[in-house]
Amino acid sequence: MDADKEIWYRTGTAARQLATSPHKIRELAKAGLIESQMRRNGYIYIPARELERLASEGLPPMPANADLPEGTEDGSEQPDAPTRPRSRATQELYAEPSRQLVKKNEAVIGARLSVEQKRYKQEERDLDEAAAQRRAQARQAQMQQRWRDELIERVMLKVPPELFAATSDSVREFLDRVPPCSNVTAKVDEIIETARRPVERRRSQDRAAEQALGRLDPSVRENALRKMEARSAVENAVAHLPDHSGYPEMCAVAEAAVVQINAAVSHRNKIQSESAIGLFDLGWGATSAEVEEAQALARAALQALAVGVPNRQFRKVRDDAIAPVVERINRRRGEASRRSAIDQAVSNVSVRMIFSGGTSEVVADAKAKVRAALERLPASASAYEMSKAEDAVLEPITAAARRAREVLSAQVDKRLGVLQISFSSSMDRWNLRDQVTKRIRPAIFKELSEDPAMSDRKLERRIDQLVDECYEDFLTDE
Repeated sequence: MDADKEIWYRTGTAARQLATSPHKIRELAKAGLIESQMRRNGYIYIPARELERLASEGLPPMPANADLPEGTEDGSEQPDAPTRPRSRATQELYAEPSRQLVKKNEAVIGARLSVEQKRYKQEERDLDEAAAQRRAQARQAQMQQRWRDELIERVMLKVPPELFAATSDSVREFLDRVPPCSNVTAKVDEIIETARRPVERRRSQDRAAEQALGRLDPSVRENALRKMEARSAVENAVAHLPDHSGYPEMCAVAEAAVVQINAAVSHRNKIQSESAIGLFDLGWGATSAEVEEAQALARAALQALAVGVPNRQFRKVRDDAIAPVVERINRRRGEASRRSAIDQAVSNVSVRMIFSGGTSEVVADAKAKVRAALERLPASASAYEMSKAEDAVLEPITAAARRAREVLSAQVDKRLGVLQISFSSSMDRWNLRDQVTKRIRPAIFKELSEDPAMSDRKLERRIDQLVDECYEDFLTDE
């Protein structure tokens, strides 16, 4: 039968089944009188088949050199304890030992047991001391762990969650370098404060920047991109402060940055407003190209100005920049005005020549001379100077025209003086001749003015024609 599958019993159990003491079973096993096996744990085991054999055949007698337990001479039951195996060759005797040998053996066994007992007691004391030391070490380790946990918990309570991992690692490294359970709370607080300082500084910077950004120009706040640029500028200004700077200094720097931003915005708005030049600024006669040119010149000049210059200087720089365009427009407008004035003066020549009796050729010649005289005047000539030049040209022409009119009028009167009208009845009125003469005189005067070389015969036929026309009209009126 396989040993692993057999049932084995310890000496105490075997002794109860065989109604004997464990000591006797152990001694018989040590003497090799029964089948047994010493295990690594120091206990003796008896197979079940051996117990069956001993139960049927009986126990063998105790050997003479068997150890007797203290206080027993009959082999009473003792606690089952591990025993050392003995060599069967050295323990077998060939005869019963003498009483003297037995006593000596007993004395040796007693001394050995005393030594073993002392050794066991010493081992027990060593075990107790080791256990006490282990308990003390455990208590010390527990205290150290509680000490470390309390300090780590202090870190957890005082630092933001995002800083806990790094700060707790720093604290653990520090605790590994100091004696356990020492009072290092102040140093741990210093580590915590060092870790919190950048975060607290950042929070103060953000608070100062947010407070200052509330004073931004409305046009910047309403524009997401400009607002983001302004925030970046304010945060950069605050971030460049020294580490020891306090919250009031952060607020002051943030406010100064916002003031600069608002000034830059105001400056940009001024540039946009002042460079928005229209026809009203340049005057009538300006073209769209000239308006765009003036806007570009004004914008370039204004952008070169520093932020914060007064409005008066702003306006002066703009006016100086667009001065060439304005001068060109004014010059063109002056030329147009001068041409209009000349045209008006030339058109007035006809009116002035009406009373002088000038012919159309004389009027046309007078207009040409007046235009030439006025165009010779400088562009800066005033209206008075132009009127004076016009009079200088027209005076001799009108005088000559009046003289010619007088001569012509005399000729008309002379020719009309020979007008003969016949009356068909006595009922005709004698003043009809004067009325007809008065009626046809302007027509005759005009035709003689236009054709001074008209012959007398032609003039007479024309007069007869006009008299006949007017005579019929007068008869109708009568």
